[in-house]
Amino acid sequence: MPRISDEHRALMSLRIEQAAMECARREGFAAMSMADIISESGLSAGAIYGYYKSKDELLAALARRVVGGRVAVLDELSARSPVPHPAEALLEFMGSIAGPLRDGGLVVQVWGMSSNSDTIGAIARDAYGRLLEHMEAYLAAWYRDARDMDAAAARQAAAAVGLAVLALVQGWLFRVPVAGTKDDGQYLSAVAAMLRHL
Repeated sequence: MPRISDEHRALMSLRIEQAAMECARREGFAAMSMADIISESGLSAGAIYGYYKSKDELLAALARRVVGGRVAVLDELSARSPVPHPAEALLEFMGSIAGPLRDGGLVVQVWGMSSNSDTIGAIARDAYGRLLEHMEAYLAAWYRDARDMDAAAARQAAAAVGLAVLALVQGWLFRVPVAGTKDDGQYLSAVAAMLRHL
């Protein structure tokens, strides 16, 4: 039997995860089943279970992929010269969130499920921890670059505001499912105005 290439495995994983994301968007994380994901992907049950043994394992992989994309954006912002001001960087970071995640409904579902499921809670906490770590790394880079702080002072300043800055993104994601509006203008203007005081 020929060996499956890493590229093929990566493409198959992406196909399965995209099918899971579409099922979650349509039916909700709690209601969707592996049978739904199999049907959506067009793959056999054997193919799906060859990559993911359970729905929770698939959700963990999906969370890693989504968070990995956001972490990459933060790391790219940190590496720029000059490092962009948080008022600009956060808007760019939020602008990088697209697809089913953009309307916030999936994030709200995960938030709700994490309080009742140890597995989903662990996935959510891990994702949040990674995002916070990289948000604080971006902020520390900005403090070093723009405020001419040494590394220790920059890390301390970033840790002091990192939770609040990340909460601005969470608030933005919750706006659509909670407030029922997709008009970002007022919220994004308020975020930019507040962050300009850093």
